[in-house]
Amino acid sequence: MKSRRVFNHLTIPKLYAAITVEAKDESALEDVDVEPFLRTCSKPKNCLRSVKNLHIVARFHRNLKDRCVHEKLNDGGMELDDSEVEPLRRIQDLAHNLMPLFCQLEDNSLRSFR
Repeated sequence: MKSRRVFNHLTIPKLYAAITVEAKDESALEDVDVEPFLRTCSKPKNCLRSVKNLHIVARFHRNLKDRCVHEKLNDGGMELDDSEVEPLRRIQDLAHNLMPLFCQLEDNSLRSFR
């Protein structure tokens, strides 16, 4: 039993140093499943405390010009039309869905987030 604890102590920080959360695709960026990661928190050692690099990925099938709605906001505070509000709402939903995962990370532990 002791060898198992030693093995976990040595491997978990390496295995969980970088995790990737995958969204379904570009049309459902907010649809992320963090539940498998959250289940590791109930173990004797919270594996998510070892995370240093967190990546959110999605498959993109379309290459749209001016894809980022934040560009317009940074170009002098232009008003967004209705077609541009939806992507912002989805980004807010994504942030909301990721928050339980962020809450399990060690404070100031992330080296990279993309």
